[in-house]
Amino acid sequence: MTSGYWGDIDAMHQFCEAKYIMSPYFAEFWNATSNLPFFILPGCYGIWRSRSAYDFRIRVMWWSMVLVGIGSFMFHATMRFRWEMMDEIPMVILVLCGVFSKDDACWLTRGWRKHLVHVVCVSTAVLGMGAYLYLGAYDVFVGIFTVLVLMDAAVALSAVTQADEHGSHAAFGCMVAYVVCMSTGRALWDVEVASCTRGSGGRLFALHVVWHALSGIACY
Repeated sequence: MTSGYWGDIDAMHQFCEAKYIMSPYFAEFWNATSNLPFFILPGCYGIWRSRSAYDFRIRVMWWSMVLVGIGSFMFHATMRFRWEMMDEIPMVILVLCGVFSKDDACWLTRGWRKHLVHVVCVSTAVLGMGAYLYLGAYDVFVGIFTVLVLMDAAVALSAVTQADEHGSHAAFGCMVAYVVCMSTGRALWDVEVASCTRGSGGRLFALHVVWHALSGIACY
């Protein structure tokens, strides 16, 4: 089905899940609703827990996580281009927030190097998204998002290799969990894209739900 309650499907990219099968109001029911437990609710919990946080950047990260969840929910529910942008642009913003949150945490994010990291990451995001919209090629977005995640991971790695002031390596453990979850989820996402016809409803459609789960855990 190419149209439903929300109108004709005009998203740049579609997924394996069959359209408007579970409900006339959801183009992709499972891909949409999986954002509730993995992004929206954890993000809201993070906002509540950080309501007295001194660093505003921490609160912005939680708000960005909620925004990603809402955008992704609406994108998968409607399969409309405008909501696709409300999914993908917040994804990029969330990664950039992750980079900015590490300012002054290590040698790489202090002094002139901090500003260089900011310029490189923001420029990559802006130019990459511009190229994506101009070319209309979903692979460009996936590539840019992956590059930004790798940049964020590199900055994080430079900050967590040493024990903290309490002698704990908990941050390094979180970093390992982040890398494992993101890389595994991305690999499963690639399998779904390569092995399942868009909208066919094949069994591999659930791999995108797993991506939501693993990427949400990684963000949290």
